[in-house]
Amino acid sequence: MTLRTEIGILYDNIRESSNGRTSGSGPDYRGSNPCSRAMYYTYCIESLQNAKLYIGSTSNLKKRLFDHNDGMGGDFTSHNGPWKLIYYEAYLHKEDAMAQEKYYKTGFGRDTLKKKLQTYFGSRSAQLGGDFRFWS
Repeated sequence: MTLRTEIGILYDNIRESSNGRTSGSGPDYRGSNPCSRAMYYTYCIESLQNAKLYIGSTSNLKKRLFDHNDGMGGDFTSHNGPWKLIYYEAYLHKEDAMAQEKYYKTGFGRDTLKKKLQTYFGSRSAQLGGDFRFWS
C-alpha cells in the first residue's frame, strides 16, 4: 500500500466519522477526530476608531468579536470600538491559548506579535503615521 493510499483511507475514515457514520474498513475515528474538538483562540483586534490594539483569548472567536463590537466586555473595549480582527491563533487546549495571551501582553510578546504582523503594521503605519498602542 502506498502512502497516498493510506492517506486516502485515513481521510475517508475521518470524513465518514465526522458525518456520524463509520467506515466498514478501518478504525472508528469518532471522538478522536481533531476536527470535532473545541478550539481555543488567542486574538488581536484593532480599534477602527483610534488604531489601539487589544489582545484576548476565547473559545468562540466570532461571538467574542461580536460582543466587543456590541459594547460588551471591559471599559477599554466598550469605549474604543468598533473593532476589527487582525490576527488569531488556534489551540486545542484552553491553557495554551491563555498562556499565549499572557505572553503577548508582555513587552517581549508585543514585539513578537509586531514581527508576525510586520506587513500589516507597515501598511497601516503609512495610513496612520505609526500610531499603534497596545492595551490588553
